Amino acid sequence: METPSFAFNTREIQTSFFKDVTYIIHELAGGKQLRDHIYVNLLHTVDGAWNLSGQAMANEQLGAAISPG
Repeated sequence: METPSFAFNTREIQTSFFKDVTYIIHELAGGKQLRDHIYVNLLHTVDGAWNLSGQAMANEQLGAAISPG
């Protein structure tokens, strides 16, 4: 999974996200996939490396573009 660097900017957000993802995967696997064997990787992209409609956007631009909903 790739995300802008501002999306996971606190430890609370990071730990909550991975806890929730692990729970979801475990539940979707019907409990057959052990939680201890669920691995998730998160990549931050370089600021300015996002593309919407052919326009390279920095984090600030991306946030403004997606915030209206």
